[in-house]
Parts: sequence; C-alpha cells; structure tokens
Amino acid sequence: MSKDDRLAEDAISFIQSSDTVFFGTTYSASPNDTRIYPSHVGMNHRGGRPGFIRVRPSDRQTIVLPDFSGNRIMTSLGNIEATPLASLTFVNFTMGDVLYVTGNPTNLVGPESQAIMPFESTLTKIYVTGYTFILDALPCCEDPASNIQPSPYSPPVRFLAEEKPSSLFDTGKTPMATLLNIDMHSATIATFTSEFSKELAINLGQCVILDLTTLFGSRQYQHMAPTRPSSVNDDFIRTWTVSSAAKERKMRMFSLMMREKPGRTVTGALFSLTRSLRESKRNDILHICHLLIIGDVLNDVFLGFIMLHGRI
Repeated sequence: MSKDDRLAEDAISFIQSSDTVFFGTTYSASPNDTRIYPSHVGMNHRGGRPGFIRVRPSDRQTIVLPDFSGNRIMTSLGNIEATPLASLTFVNFTMGDVLYVTGNPTNLVGPESQAIMPFESTLTKIYVTGYTFILDALPCCEDPASNIQPSPYSPPVRFLAEEKPSSLFDTGKTPMATLLNIDMHSATIATFTSEFSKELAINLGQCVILDLTTLFGSRQYQHMAPTRPSSVNDDFIRTWTVSSAAKERKMRMFSLMMREKPGRTVTGALFSLTRSLRESKRNDILHICHLLIIGDVLNDVFLGFIMLHGRI
C-alpha cells in the first residue's frame, strides 16, 4: 500500500467485526544486546467483543488495537517500542476467510491514547503498509450452528473519537460537580443531587456517565477472577439517566435516581457509603468520582470532579 491507498471496505468490515486477532511483533537486537537479548519474533492472541478493533475512518489505513488486562508480560508492546514492525492476522472461523495485515505500530498511553479512543488508557496504533485477503483459507471451519460463548472478561467496545461528532469527546471543558444531597427513598433506592460549577444544558432523557476511578482507584492487575470475571477489565465507568432536567434552559442542579444492585461494584459502594454517612452524620467532603456528562450525539461532553458533602 502507498500513502494514497486505502483499506478496501470489505477488509474494514472484516476487521471491525472480528473478536480475535493474532498480533505479530519482532525484536531486532543491537550488536551489544545480541548475546543477552537475541533477536526474535512473537505472536500473541488479542481478543474482545466483536468490533473492539477499530479502523480510523479519516484515513482508512490506521488500525487501532486497545490493550486489555492480560498476562502482564507486555512482550508485544516492548517489541514495538524497540522495533516498530507488526502483523495482524484476522480469522473468520465460520467462513474460513483470513486477512493478513502488515504495518508500522506505535504505542500510545494516557492522554494520547484517550484522544484517539476515549476512556482507553493504552492502545497500539498500526499504520497499514500492506494486506492480503484470502477467502476460504481454512481447511476446516466451525459449525455455523455451534453455540459460541463469548469471554466474560471482555470489556465494552470503545469507539474512536472521530467516529462521533468531535464535541462529544471534548474534555477541555471541565466544570466541577458537587454532590450536595442524598435522599433515601427505601433501603435500596436513593436520589443523588449535584450542583455544577457552571450552567449546563441537560434535556429530558439524557444521561450522565460517571467515571469512578477516583473512588475505586486505578485498575489493579488480575489475570482471572472466576467469581467476578467482569472485574478484571472493569473501567469503573457507569451510566445513569438524569432524573431532573430543564427543557430549553441551562441549569446548575441535576439529580440521579439509583437502585442498589446486590453484589455490584459501584452501586454497592455508593449505598454502603450513604449508609455509613447516615450513621455517622459526617459533613466532611469526600472525593468520589469524575463526572462525564453526555447527552445525545449532538451535545458536548464535560469532565470534572464530583464530591460528597455528606448531607443526607
């Protein structure tokens, strides 16, 4: 592929419907390191929900591969840092088709990663240099009627920022939100009312996305968790519909009505904290979570902090 070439539509569709890719990397040792760290190639599996790998629509030549919690060795990412060459092999195990891709990879971490794929802190961007699409390549295939059971460890699919209007993931506007009051309606239902540091327009039916990493801390490494597999790649991001909204005018106050779900990480912690505050009647401020406001695809997104005063 030249700089003017693009991935064909059938190749892009094949990539973005895949739940599996075989990620090939290489390490070319320097003369001083050859004896201790010899050159080698590696092939590792990457998996997720169908669509977890994305192709940038702006150039149709860049593949974005998010990094999920795995074996913690990070050999592939290390190879890329030393020798930026990579291959991707996509397989349709039912139809038998195989797509082979070569490219120049770059690892991105933190804000650079999130600027491309919001909420994803680590990813590999592969600029495609060539590909071969072979139909009916496998000598044996999976029975189409077989019962496929997806891995419970796979996190939700993350879309690229450019796949939505740019304003949707604009985190440059960061108002503060303070959780002022919690009204307990029953043992498991409560309304959480917050105040913004600036006026915002929230329409009926819109929702907020809460990033609770400040409350729970960054994800700790886990290879497997048989009793709660979803906790391995839990990003602590949750969504609730706004209970209060002002049509056609801006507002500083908004409310969320939540139901505690037994055994769930977020609502369990929030209601446990609420009960503790009621018992102790504390009024100190507790930093709980980041707040991300999101409506429909036409509205801006805002990132800020949410705090609890403990007035119940």
